[in-house]
Amino acid sequence: MAARKKRPARRARRDAWVGNKFYYHIPRLTKTEYATLEWLADRGYDGNILKIAGVEEFYADGSVQLGDLREHQAWEFRDYVQSDPDAFLASSGSRGLNEKLLDLHDRIV
Repeated sequence: MAARKKRPARRARRDAWVGNKFYYHIPRLTKTEYATLEWLADRGYDGNILKIAGVEEFYADGSVQLGDLREHQAWEFRDYVQSDPDAFLASSGSRGLNEKLLDLHDRIV
């Protein structure tokens, strides 16, 4: 009888403690939401989220998973948004993207 291979632990797809570090999860963005976020980032309206989180994975359907944020990265994102709240997502036109990023912002403590 062959020994079973141990599967690597799956990353949590929600906010979670991993060891002694807390991570904020950003839900997967659709292709359109990601394109909108890139457009906003080019104009400085994204709260610097693309630079802070980075892209973790691109999927075949065009959707994108941004990296989870450690606590200090989440605070950095929150500070960028609060420095110019009128600019953040001002020209988005994407309700889904707005909801995901505003939800992230509201969860940061």
